[in-house]
Formats: sequence, structure tokens, C-alpha cells
Amino acid sequence: MNKRIEKRLVLKPKIKIFFSKCLISIIILLVGMILVKEQEKYKETFHKVLYERSLSFPSISKLYNQYFGNVLSIGNTSLEPVLSEETGFQNIEESGEGVRIKLGISSPVSSLETGVIVYLKNHMMIVEQVNGVEVAYQNINSSKKLYDYVEKGEIIGSMEEDYLYLTFQKNGEYLDYKQYM
Repeated sequence: MNKRIEKRLVLKPKIKIFFSKCLISIIILLVGMILVKEQEKYKETFHKVLYERSLSFPSISKLYNQYFGNVLSIGNTSLEPVLSEETGFQNIEESGEGVRIKLGISSPVSSLETGVIVYLKNHMMIVEQVNGVEVAYQNINSSKKLYDYVEKGEIIGSMEEDYLYLTFQKNGEYLDYKQYM
């Protein structure tokens, strides 16, 4: 009986903190929406920031985690990495600025890291990861949409051809694939 009471006492502060964070987020969102709707200068600023500049997912993610933490984070530890033995890759070789991996047509491809899809067209997907690295997946069919959030290990598509091409960039510079695979 005492364990039940202790659990309730421990859960109450966590629930209060969670609801406080939710209410503060809602208040900030509503105030922002009112300002944008009523004030022309805020509307112009909002449009410039949202439509003319590129928002950095890593900085938004870092800011959110700093103030709100990973309240709703769900771990996907059971998903396979993109280069597991089960996916059937046969060889990996350098190709231009990235890497070429033989997987086979229709093989599943999973995300190397948590991030946001920032480009999706012509069998190519670019995911901006939480570490700031942009990974381009080429020769991929996907049902995902632009700006979808993907978790590490989540299946993001299937192979269009026999080879998957991956390139890694940060701040416009190509990176060595060995650091990220």
C-alpha cells in the first residue's frame, strides 16, 4: 500500500511539470498568432523568417530540448540500421563525394539518424539530422512527405535500383561517410 502512495507522489510532480510545459507552449503559440494577425510588422517578420530563410532543424531541436526536454520522445530501439546484415547489402564503395551501397531493388532503407526531410524529389531524399549533417539518399522510393520527422532506424523508403547512394554534407562541405555509418 505504501508503494502505491509513493508512486502517486512521484507521478504528481511529473504530471504537473508536463501540463505546465504544455500550457506555456499553448500560451506562447496563441500570443504569437495574435501578434502576427494584428500587427503588420510582425506579419512581415514572420513571412521573412518562415518563407525566405531556411530554418535549422538542429538549432530548433536543441532549443526545444533545452527548455522542454524530451517529454514525448519515443525510442525505436527495435528497428534495423540501414546497413545491417538483414538488409542484404553486398558491397560498399566510394562514389564521387559519397558512398555507393549494393542492396537490391525494393530493399528497405532506414534513417541513419533522427532528423527532418528537407528535400524530396526524383527518387532523392535529403534528411537534415539533429547533428546538423545533411544526408542525401539517392535511388529511393518513399511515401514520406517533405518536412516529415524521422527517427533513427525508421524505415524511410525502399530501393528504386540496385544501388543506394549516400552523401553527407555539413555547412556546404562534403564529409567522409565512414564517420556516419
